Amino acid sequence: MEKSPLDVATTASEPQNDPTLKRIEEAVGALDAKAAAPSAALLGAVGAMKPVKTRGRFAGFLVVLGVGLIFPMIRMATHALRPDLAALPWSWCLIGAGLWSFAAIATLAATLIPRRGDVLPAAGRASQWAGAALIALATFAIVNTPHATGLSMTAGDEGLSFWSACAACGTSVVVTSAMFLLTGAWLFRRVLPTGGTRFGFALGAAGGALGGLSLHFLCAVADPMHVLTGHVGAVLLSALAGALIVWRRNARSF
Repeated sequence: MEKSPLDVATTASEPQNDPTLKRIEEAVGALDAKAAAPSAALLGAVGAMKPVKTRGRFAGFLVVLGVGLIFPMIRMATHALRPDLAALPWSWCLIGAGLWSFAAIATLAATLIPRRGDVLPAAGRASQWAGAALIALATFAIVNTPHATGLSMTAGDEGLSFWSACAACGTSVVVTSAMFLLTGAWLFRRVLPTGGTRFGFALGAAGGALGGLSLHFLCAVADPMHVLTGHVGAVLLSALAGALIVWRRNARSF
């Protein structure tokens, strides 16, 4: 039976010996072949894998707070309370203690506790809390520092100049802040949140506020300018020192 011209043309157009087609068929055949079993070493390595343990949201906060409390607690245990404490308004004592405590804890929480779903804290939020705390503490020192006649003291009563008394109180604040900064630097020794300078500022301010809390019960110099300069000013100095330390660390890493 003779083929029609159409059948002849179709047969001639089929790529029966096309090398490209053969390579495609070989590749498909290789894919269909059974894969080799994994080695014992690979199976052992995969079996030994464990999920990465993520950092707890509150772990860093609790560690820094615990270490930072050591120095203020030692001072409270080894120093007498201010002699005018019982004569001062109890409302002032409670409000002042609450303000210093809140400034320290809230700023530290904003600095070290990430928001839910985040990996690292937000340095911008932390620095805002630190700034607000400084303003609140400065305002409280200026407008509400009571004086108990015959019991409250001035720097001169202790044989100190104004600046010497401020330096004595400020040292306590800075030491407490240094505990915060050293512990925080250890916790974040491998990674630092974006905006690390603001992170250092907030961490230093939080530690300084905790040091100022102890002075609220120990320092009998009832002078608004002393509290503003020697207590709140030392908190600001601690915050600036924290920012400078982190800035220097970042500069050396590049």
